[in-house]
Amino acid sequence: MKLKTHISTGLLLGGIVAYLLDCKPTAWDVLVYASAIAAGNVFLDALGHTWVSRRGRRVPVRNRLHSPLGVLLVSTIAAAPLLYEGEYRLALGVYAALYLHLLEDMLTEGGVRIAGRRRRIAHVSYDDPIANRLAVLSFIALSLTPALQAIKGGPTSPVSLYWLLSLAYALRALL
Repeated sequence: MKLKTHISTGLLLGGIVAYLLDCKPTAWDVLVYASAIAAGNVFLDALGHTWVSRRGRRVPVRNRLHSPLGVLLVSTIAAAPLLYEGEYRLALGVYAALYLHLLEDMLTEGGVRIAGRRRRIAHVSYDDPIANRLAVLSFIALSLTPALQAIKGGPTSPVSLYWLLSLAYALRALL
């Protein structure tokens, strides 16, 4: 999947996890949380791929960072500020969002290497616009209830702003 899809779905899943675990973060925690999810996804894609030419087009080939152990390492680094502050429930959301990145990459034709073998769930091209939009739309649908409840609680609360920005980024990723 494309990076904007990983970030969009990661932010939305992060919001769902925070909602389900009944987190009441401060504005600073929300900023660190969103930054950790976005930075973790960027880090996984920037250092977790090498680009090769296949059949006349450049495609990413995933390296060892795109594995369950690699995602655990990146998640721990990304969630370190939250773990330091004692926000363990929010850190769990970072782990969930970055493991979602791995799951989404398993939907692509390149798959993900686990225990030395390539594992994949589907044969979708990583840049397929329909698959990327479908992933974002499904997470928008999943997150509507917690987002609307947070926004109804007060449009200027940190959680409401997180949801508004996450939904705005997800809608932008659809374009």
